[in-house]
Formats: sequence, C-alpha cells, structure tokens
Amino acid sequence: MGAISAFLGPAAADTTAVERSLAAAPHRGSSTTSIALGRCALAAAYRPQRQSAWLASDGSSAAVVTGVLDDLADLAASLGLAAGADPAQVVLAAVKRDGPAAPARLRGLFAAAVWDRDELTLFRDQLGLKPLFYRDHPAGTIAASEAKQVVAGAGIPLEPDLDVVTDTLYGRTSDGMGAALRGVQRLPKATVLSVTVPGSARQQRYWYPERLLEAGRFTDAELEERFHQVFGRAVNRALTGDDAVSLSGGIDSPAVAGYAAPGYAERTGRRLGALSAVFPDLPSVDESAYIELVAGRLDMELHTYRPQSRALDRMQQWAALLDGPVPTVSIPELDENYRLAARLGYPTLLTGELAEFVIDQRLHLLAHLIGHGRLRAAGRNVARQRARRIAWSTIARQLTLVAVPGRVANRWIDRGGVHSARRIPDWLDRGVVDQEPYRIDLMPSPRRRWIQQQLLAFPGPGITIEADELVADMHGVTVRRPFADVDVWELFLSIPAEQKFPTTSSKALVRRFLRGRVPDEILDRRDKTVFNDHVASHVDYAALRELVGSPAVRLPGVRYDRLAERLASEDLGVVDAFWVRDLAAAHAFLRNWEES
Repeated sequence: MGAISAFLGPAAADTTAVERSLAAAPHRGSSTTSIALGRCALAAAYRPQRQSAWLASDGSSAAVVTGVLDDLADLAASLGLAAGADPAQVVLAAVKRDGPAAPARLRGLFAAAVWDRDELTLFRDQLGLKPLFYRDHPAGTIAASEAKQVVAGAGIPLEPDLDVVTDTLYGRTSDGMGAALRGVQRLPKATVLSVTVPGSARQQRYWYPERLLEAGRFTDAELEERFHQVFGRAVNRALTGDDAVSLSGGIDSPAVAGYAAPGYAERTGRRLGALSAVFPDLPSVDESAYIELVAGRLDMELHTYRPQSRALDRMQQWAALLDGPVPTVSIPELDENYRLAARLGYPTLLTGELAEFVIDQRLHLLAHLIGHGRLRAAGRNVARQRARRIAWSTIARQLTLVAVPGRVANRWIDRGGVHSARRIPDWLDRGVVDQEPYRIDLMPSPRRRWIQQQLLAFPGPGITIEADELVADMHGVTVRRPFADVDVWELFLSIPAEQKFPTTSSKALVRRFLRGRVPDEILDRRDKTVFNDHVASHVDYAALRELVGSPAVRLPGVRYDRLAERLASEDLGVVDAFWVRDLAAAHAFLRNWEES
C-alpha cells in the first residue's frame, strides 16, 4: 500500500495540505512522512510491513515516489548512490541530473513528485499503471495518488462532474480527461508536469512510442533471440519470490508462466503459484482443462476458485472508494481475486494482460503494406489469406478500404443503422451514443490506420487500470504485466509489419517463439473463450431496478422508461448487460450525493 501527495503554494508552505490529502485515503497506509521545503510540501503514506511509498531529501530538494522501480540497484549505481538507496533517493538523483528526461530511463510502475531548483515536477510511468491526479490553481498546486486526496488537499467541495460521468459511460475518453470528481485532473501517462508558479503548470511528454514504429531491422533468428532476452528480463523483473501467475487457458498468461516457472523452485524454495478462476457450471467459459495442463507441465502450485462475487455487489461503496464509475470490469470480482491472492501468500501477481495491444493489432495490415509501397509483402499476405480459404470478397473489402475515406466507410458499414441496432440497446438514444463514428479505426487516412492500431493502448485514460491498482493495493498485492514492460513494448513497436505478422493467424510470431516453453496444446488452440454467458448470469435485476429504475439524476441518452420496462420483464440480452452494468456504476457513484 502506498500514496504520495505534493503541494506547491505561492508562499512558504507547511505540511497541512499534504497531510490532509493523505488522511482522505486511510486505506493507502497509516504510516506517513512529510517535509516542507520553501514553497513546497511533500508526503508519503504506506504500510510498513510492505513499504511502497518513500520520501527522500538532501536538504534543499526532495522527492516522493510510490510503486515499483525495476533494476533499482543498477539505477542507484549509475547515479553514484550507495547500495541500498530507496526509490525516492534514486528518483531525486535522476531528476537532479537529467531533468524532465529522467522518467524515460525508469522502468516499472511508479508515480513521483520532485521539488528541485524552485520547481515541482510530477510524472508517472510510461503506461500509466500508477495513477496520479492534480489540481493546478493560483492558490496552490496539489497532486496525489487519488482524486479524493486532491479534493481534500485543495479544500474544495467533494462533488461529481456529470460531464465526465457521461463521457465515461459512452466511451468518450481521452488520456488527460478530468476525474469524475469536479476540479481534479488526471496526469496523462508518459508526461511530465512542471510547476514553478501555481496556476501555470506546463506539460511535456517524455516518451514517444510512435517514433519507434517499424524502426528495427532484424533477421528472424535475431528477433527470436531478442524476444527471449527482453521478455525473459521483463518476467524476471516482476518476480519477488512470493509470486503467482493469474493463469488462464489462452496464450498470454501461459507465456508469462513459461518464462517464470523454470528454475523458480530452486531459486525461491517454493513452486511458482497459479491462481485461476474456473466456471465448471458454464462450459463455454470454463478453461479448467487448459489451466490444469499448463500448471501440470510447468510444475506450478495451482489454486482454482469459482468466483462468487457479482458485478453489482457493494457498487455504491466501490464507486465512492474509486472516485467514479469504472467501465467494463467487475470490481467485486477483482476484489475477490486479490483477496484470495493475499490470503494464499502471493503479494505479487503476474498476468498476461495487455498482450493483445502489444502483439496482435493486425487490423488494416494489408492496406498499410500497399499504402507504403511494400507490394511484395502485400502479395504474400493475400496468398496467405487465400491459403486459409478467406474469400476474395473479404480480401476485396480490405483493398477497397485503402482508398475509402473513413466517414464514407462508416456510413457503408452502418447503412440503415443495422450495425448500431446490434450494439446499442433500445433503451439508449443512438444519436447520443453515436456522436463519434463507431469504427474510429477508419477515421485516420488509410496510410495511418495500421499505425494507429499499434498505438491503440496509449491515448486512453486507463480508468480500469487505476481501479485495478487501488483494489489490488488494498490487499497488499502488486500486479505485474510483463507484456506491458516498456522494453517489450518498444521491441514490438519496432518490428516491421510483415515480420510482426508473418501469417494471418492471431499472435503467430509469439506462438512461434513460445514453442518449447508453452504446451503445444495451448499454442495450437484456435478457439477463443467468450465470457458472455458469465456476464449474462450476473444480471441482478433487483439491484438494477433499485439503482437505475428511477434515479434522481438522469443521464443524457438513456430512455429510463423503456429501461424500466426491460428490467420489469427481465429480458436483457448480453449487449444490454454490458451497457446496463456501466450505467449502474454511474448511478451508484452519483447516489453518494443523492443521499447526502
């Protein structure tokens, strides 16, 4: 557990604001340390049994850091620090030496605030795995790990931002969008915020993944060797000695296990753990056979459980704790998972999450090859599609899109509203939901569509990641995602398109690299588990009627009368279930004010 806070005022500061900030989130840790230097105050909160926030000062400068810095000893040595330097000491030395370029050299998941040379510098990791929020106002700049902490430190009213709540419901999100608490901003990932005078903060990016695209030149053998080196290092960085893999029957988490398990028992004295949710009562969802296969082959200590939590359990309390509605994911199920990991003695949980964004964004590949004059590679791609018996009409559509503007393509795809009708329930106003084209991937120029797909993970605000971080942190669990290791991501960004996707099969390159480390039965699997039955089984009509049947605040675009009819008849389908869960999260959050 850990949190940080920083305050910069127009005059000499004391620690009142940062201490008030940390007190607003006692679940982050009861041990606190703080310092005031000139116009700035910094503070950190943590649980001493597993410290994950630090404060360091050299008398004139100071830093607070929360999270995990990988390769800490090597970083400390490169900065001339003594062995045993903590993350705050390392970050302070790095910023004093390198200024705004310092974060780009760090690896891990982290958020930091540094006071040096009469300037406050704020940043978090390249992918935003650690949250950081702020408010920049002439009366003072305040930053903290949670939005509610910013509100408390700034002394402003705790109230919802209805525009942000609405935008979250309809997926109109952006990297720097505000928090769902009014007056609080989210620091964009891979960005440094610099403040010398409160109210005039400046932002600059420190990492540019788009500059890496297709910049590498590898033979196939060199690329395979490089993958083993980089991915193996990413997995080893995450291991602490008390680890488990959140294991599924797909490719991604078994890949992590395939690098973590060999030699683990010899190094740590215990087998690598595996923690898996299973669904024996839902055959279309259950992956028990694949999970047991992987765990057995890799000699992992397998723990399985049937999730008992339901998506709407304690939703109002969760929404208040998380400072807003969280789309897509079931927070109670995350809580159940991390609670079990902690009880089993696994403070570090490795997952295969985000792999799809790193290794398998194949959309618009053929158009990219043609648009960039790589006709021979395009011809090979067409031949491979035909070898898989993909129809000429399907290939023709891919070729047609090379020359069709995005808005025209969207109108063609959604002619007559048929496509929208399949994905937008009848209790939502299509005109409100469809303010942006559904196929946003088609909106860039044809030459840039594939490029945008490779960068798909970077523009979003990461609301679900922020929620996941807090829920895990509450149980003393750190979630590590080796596929989201910056070095792994940079490697895959740099691979030329035709080498990155050597066949038309999903994740073909990584499947090839994993032979011998992951069972062939997993690598050769072609079916994909869909969790629709699980989602449908979680529709709690009584809870939904109570939350969204007749709310005091009504969000634009929702036909509440029609929704009430559907809830009364209890006939929601899978598409309805996804939408209504997110709507319920929004109203659960707003209810905290309706009842006050």
